[in-house]
Amino acid sequence: MSDPAETAPLLKSVETTSEWSADRIRASKRWITIEPVIFTALIAYGTIGTLRTEYIRMLVAESFGVNGTGLQPNCSVNQSDPQYKLQEEIQSQTSLSVMYLQLCSAFLNIFSAPVLSSWSDRSGRKGVLFLAALGIFVNCIMYLVVTTFSLSQYLLFIGETVQGLTGSLILIVAASLAYIADITTKKKRLFRFVIIDTTLFFAIGLSQVLMGYIVRDYGYMPPFAAVSAALAVALLYIVLPPCLIETRRCSEEESSAFANELSIMMKRIILLMRVTEGSRHIILVLLTMIGFFTTLMFQGSITIAVLLGMGSPFCWSTVTVGIYTAVTLMTCCLGLLVGGVTLPLCLKEHWILYICCFSSAAAYLVTGIAPSTLFLFVGSAIGCLRTLTGPVVRAVMSKAVMEQEQGVVFAIIGVIESVAGFGSPLLLGSLFAATVETYGGSLSFYFLAGVNVIPITLIFILHIITVRSKNQESKNVQTSQEEKPNDKVL
Repeated sequence: MSDPAETAPLLKSVETTSEWSADRIRASKRWITIEPVIFTALIAYGTIGTLRTEYIRMLVAESFGVNGTGLQPNCSVNQSDPQYKLQEEIQSQTSLSVMYLQLCSAFLNIFSAPVLSSWSDRSGRKGVLFLAALGIFVNCIMYLVVTTFSLSQYLLFIGETVQGLTGSLILIVAASLAYIADITTKKKRLFRFVIIDTTLFFAIGLSQVLMGYIVRDYGYMPPFAAVSAALAVALLYIVLPPCLIETRRCSEEESSAFANELSIMMKRIILLMRVTEGSRHIILVLLTMIGFFTTLMFQGSITIAVLLGMGSPFCWSTVTVGIYTAVTLMTCCLGLLVGGVTLPLCLKEHWILYICCFSSAAAYLVTGIAPSTLFLFVGSAIGCLRTLTGPVVRAVMSKAVMEQEQGVVFAIIGVIESVAGFGSPLLLGSLFAATVETYGGSLSFYFLAGVNVIPITLIFILHIITVRSKNQESKNVQTSQEEKPNDKVL
């Protein structure tokens, strides 16, 4: 018979005695709540991410006197050919220009997202969601105007700045997860988090497939106009009370000056990790680091897999690139749904996390040794469970904190994953560029497979803490039972 400590949850749920308001009860009975907002925002975010690179690449190519729309990767070009050198220069400058735009938004939302998400614990979720969606909407409008009227690309920094100051995708996801935490019980929370992550991958994967064809046939104006209109509808959905119900209300006592509010929020972010009861602070840090390394590996892996596929011997076209990206994200959706529903029925969190890491390592090994395109797609299928780590980590952390800490903990998770998502392409891209001539890019995927040792080690530490905590509780119960008869004799 197995030790009950082996099947204990990673972290005990924090029980609260607060009663749900009537609004939260009404919202909890709805199957569809925040999903339309996050789906629309993710479609728009994915569209910006895809078309931004293509548009900047076209502008850089035209600055060199090359037709940017017809510039395609050459599979077996002679590296001494001047055209090859020109293409490399275009790729380099495009990478730098896109990086500057990403930096503008990424650095700002790393600071704005946790403050605004924490604010939602006190002032409500809808206002923060509206602000984040509005920032993405403004950025879409800027891209629409610049691409339609061929304005200076430097105007794009305006939209990226607004999107960064309003929290961007980090705040959308954090506020959405906090909203779900408000209206679900702890037993049902993991499933709803899985739905959120499935929506994320499905929305971005859908945009990857469609946008390439639309831009090729109709230009940049239609996709940006479409997502701008969709975001306008999403903003209306947030505002109208019958559509989205507010789950947290701000009392007059909680309505304070912004400077005081900001101070309170920053203190709450710092104090979150100071709770040592049950080793909560250690476990929260370990879970956060697991999420960091998972995002670090996955985000950059798609980019370098595309680079691998565009070279010899695969020689992918832009259509194949889009299909591969979509298949990778859709298999992650399938893994999230199937694994997220079935695995929790028979396994505890730490065993699910182990399986996710092994799925990740196997996927990267298969990709590294792949001799054909078919093997690359097989590698994507094998890694279908690697993204399940995210909702599992968030669910455990959500159950470990108080209701008024939900926004803070999701903001911290979002910031850590955002840093990992931004640094991953830089780290793996540099490794790929340095080794592509000698190892054909495969070494990058062997590196990714090896990195899985780190989260596996962190999960093992969590496992040990859980076992020791359970054993200590059993000893305390046994000791108290043995002392009771003595007390009666006395």
